[in-house]
Amino acid sequence: MPTQTRSYTVHYNPSGAWLTLPAADLLDVGGDLELSGDASQPLMLGDAATARATLTIRASAWSSIPARCPIRVDLTRDSTTLRVFTGLVVERARALIGAAATLTCASVERIISTTRADSPAFFRRPVATRTTLTSIDDPTNGGYAGGLINYLLWQAGGRPAEQDVSYPSASFYYSCEPAILAPEWSWAAGEDAWEELRKLASAAGGQLFIDAGGIVRYRQPLAFGGGSAAYTFTESVYGDISERIDDDTVLATRIQCPYVPRVARPLQEVISDDTPRLIAGSATITFDLAPQWPLKSLELNAGALADDALTILFLDGQIAPRGASGYTHSVAAWAQRISITISNSTTRPILVRRVLLRGEPISAGEPGMVEAGSGTVTRTLADNPYVQSRGHAQRLSNLHLALYATPRARRTLSGCAFDPGRTLGETVNLTCTAWSLSAVPHLITAIRYGRVGADVSYDLVDVSGLPGTNEYFLVGSTVYTGLTRRMGF
Repeated sequence: MPTQTRSYTVHYNPSGAWLTLPAADLLDVGGDLELSGDASQPLMLGDAATARATLTIRASAWSSIPARCPIRVDLTRDSTTLRVFTGLVVERARALIGAAATLTCASVERIISTTRADSPAFFRRPVATRTTLTSIDDPTNGGYAGGLINYLLWQAGGRPAEQDVSYPSASFYYSCEPAILAPEWSWAAGEDAWEELRKLASAAGGQLFIDAGGIVRYRQPLAFGGGSAAYTFTESVYGDISERIDDDTVLATRIQCPYVPRVARPLQEVISDDTPRLIAGSATITFDLAPQWPLKSLELNAGALADDALTILFLDGQIAPRGASGYTHSVAAWAQRISITISNSTTRPILVRRVLLRGEPISAGEPGMVEAGSGTVTRTLADNPYVQSRGHAQRLSNLHLALYATPRARRTLSGCAFDPGRTLGETVNLTCTAWSLSAVPHLITAIRYGRVGADVSYDLVDVSGLPGTNEYFLVGSTVYTGLTRRMGF
């Protein structure tokens, strides 16, 4: 009987360079990758799941791995190596008695969640746009046309995975499919970036997940059932199979979706700030102002504030003019934050007496509600600031109905051999003769590694009958003469 060799290798980066943890210091590794954080419904739209790993090391190696240290874990079977985790240490535990210490590691969502980014207001722009080798994802580029998901991931230090050669030192990488729904207006205003990404994914009917390489991926919903299976799980591959079908928690025959319209209003006063600010001679101050509503635009004159926007006085009451005999200023504006820098050009102190700004605010309209389907099993979607029109809400309701009107089996395959070709989110076929399953399409929604790579278990969800991209007319160069396709949700 042939034998297999299995081993883990842990790399850590305590100070800017990747090091290898000595094999003698690594006692055990456990962890899992999940497509969804909702065990009852792995295809929950807008859901976001993280990857986790737990490392057991010798207590003597404790001091070599600091807090929030980047970690990579590779699993090798025979001569094949696969990266199974990328993240950072979020918790360290040890005891006085005992020779082992435990490191709990989370993936890059911890980096993203600490990001507080502001953005301009985007009009009818898909929340995610496809990342490619040549896509422009840098928001400072004049040709930027990316979605808000791309924007937030970039601001958190991420770079497109398709362009990793150009950004070898990126904090992490991301890859986006194009979103199929777009809000009227979308913007970021300094919130937890990871939670904001979840709201955006929910509004567009997509999912966020993190793969074994630490790549943050956005998947649009038509990809759930539209993949082509290149591999089949059979009885010879798995040791055991279990099945669970939730007939109550997520099943819905009628979907309700609330929406709140967002409308850009005409030019008007958006900020009137009377806070006195003293600027010493030859000094500079910077301060931020937050309008009540996000702004489509701020009134500017050749890149500067309007002439009457700033009221600045010398201490004797005379008005300080702009320029060398008074002050200079600059302004940076986002949807819901305006940063103003004022420099005193003189040696005399000056006082900022008032700031009056005009712009085009984006305000909320009258809330509404739409429904899709019929029957008594009703599910109401959570309020989402990015669902802003009746049409958007209707399409989102139809999409949820397509996913949740029928309970879907979730199947766990255990006792599987390590296979470097299997990836999270991959479409595979499943065969189980005892249950009359023959090459039924499934989506891999979780991968769990255990016992130092001795076995792997997979969670699969049945995606047969789900709508796929190839069932719809797509805007592009394809000739559809003689074909029958769906028109959309």
